[in-house]
Amino acid sequence: MFWTLNPIWFYVGLGGVLAVIFIHTVANRLAPKIQFSWVGFFDTGVTRASLLLKVRDYLVLLLRCLTVLLLFLILAKPFLYNGKPPREIWVKDIPFDKVAEIYKKWGEFSEIRFSPSQNPKGKVALVGVWNEIPPVEYEVWSSEGSWKILSVDADMDRIKIVIKTGNLPAKLNINLQSPKTTLSDEIELPKDTVFIYSASGNFTGEVIINIGNLTLYDYVLEQGERGRVYGRGMDGEVVYYALKTTKANLRVGVDTVFDGLDVVFTKECKTLDGLGLNYERGLVEFLFPDSGCVFKSGKPLLYDKRGNLVGVEYKGLKVFGFSPTYTGWGFTPEFLRFLSVFSKDIWKVYAFVGDSVKLGDNYTIKGKTSICCPDVFRGELPGIYRVYKGNDLKGVIVVNEKVGLRIPEPPKPLSDHIKIALILVVFLEILLTLSSLKFPIWKG
Repeated sequence: MFWTLNPIWFYVGLGGVLAVIFIHTVANRLAPKIQFSWVGFFDTGVTRASLLLKVRDYLVLLLRCLTVLLLFLILAKPFLYNGKPPREIWVKDIPFDKVAEIYKKWGEFSEIRFSPSQNPKGKVALVGVWNEIPPVEYEVWSSEGSWKILSVDADMDRIKIVIKTGNLPAKLNINLQSPKTTLSDEIELPKDTVFIYSASGNFTGEVIINIGNLTLYDYVLEQGERGRVYGRGMDGEVVYYALKTTKANLRVGVDTVFDGLDVVFTKECKTLDGLGLNYERGLVEFLFPDSGCVFKSGKPLLYDKRGNLVGVEYKGLKVFGFSPTYTGWGFTPEFLRFLSVFSKDIWKVYAFVGDSVKLGDNYTIKGKTSICCPDVFRGELPGIYRVYKGNDLKGVIVVNEKVGLRIPEPPKPLSDHIKIALILVVFLEILLTLSSLKFPIWKG
């Protein structure tokens, strides 16, 4: 089907076509006419020439209308897509390379979001496991099957699971296990439906959910939201959502520095002048390159894809000299995992089998696999892993099986074809105009 990125220019183009026709008609009617009585003697001889002149005029009018329409179509950026394309793509907890692939394929055609929007601009594509379902038309980018999990949301007194069936009905057994509550249920779902399963109980600590042949792990933290973000804009929104998801207790400044902060994100290097850090301006690259600050002092915390030191610890403050959104890093699971390990309280991060979680030093991992003091933890088996520093529990890593992901082929832009058509139309109009000047057709 035919779609445009900027539909307003398409309608302006149609209006321009009508304007050309109107101007052409009015100009012909208002043109001065001079009558010569002797012209009638030649009427029979110019009938054929007059017909050719009218055909040429109509061809010129058609070509001029096409020129105006094609000019505005270039601004409208039309494309072809089978079905209705998503206007927003909500990305959550998927591998880094998949996020990069989505940006590469769909970045021009849809707004890619890390957090849900209350009023989406149109159809939404859900990638990963989401706790919120958009209030508009949506589709799920995951592997095909008779049923799929859209979201799992576990807190201290309730568990909510959203299940979507495909073109076949499903009969599922659901079992919930936690230290204080055990539930068992059976549900039958018709095809092509979205079902919300909700259960009440006392859920703390480890939660294991068995749905059909699928096992999901989760961990319910007892503390509420304690993180704070000081800053506005997209960076502020992304950091706030990261703290909400991981329940990390951090005070984060976005493009601002003052006493009492734990973490700072800024690409405006002058903001850091009062700290005493040595830096130079440069390009910072994760998914995308963007201007930022490369540090020459401080305890190293983070390097970008170029090998630049872009995150340091200095006098107890974690400083990152880039924008999480403009570099694309804020839209990846690595951002959540990296930010959460600085929490002053117990934190929780989600990962999939094979994902890496950067921890820093002096942490001990206890779970299905117990490891002492790794800088990077890689979960090879699904399950729940506790992270200790000494005898103190510092965080929890929840590792689940990878979610099947199917990224559809992007729309096919038509801009290049329209530019070629525009050049051809203008060339034909020039030929017609020049031919009428070189071989004028006399009309009485």
